Amino acid sequence: MAVFPHYQFHNGKTGKVSTVGGWSYLAAALVGSIYVLLKAGTTQFLPALVWQLACLGGLAVLPFVVGYLPESFQLLVLLLALPGALVVQSFLMIGCVRRSYRARGWGERQEDD
Repeated sequence: MAVFPHYQFHNGKTGKVSTVGGWSYLAAALVGSIYVLLKAGTTQFLPALVWQLACLGGLAVLPFVVGYLPESFQLLVLLLALPGALVVQSFLMIGCVRRSYRARGWGERQEDD
């Protein structure tokens, strides 16, 4: 099982195919709800924006919270928080894309690497 699963969506009416792969996770991590808007349309944009703001809020609060940790862990937490938040955001955004395609009647299958 892949860490970042690849998905393929099929529209039975038009024959169009859309894929979500490794680069999609990077784009979802970096631009968040904008990726959802461009990839899947407006149906899941608002939930994606809420998730993105939640991730951003968590990162904004982090410098204040890390002050309560022992000094030996503060730098480690700060260094791991940003990549961790980006990975979480990428999975949340891909989830929004998947829900959008399924809500519009597209078929979905997970691709094997």
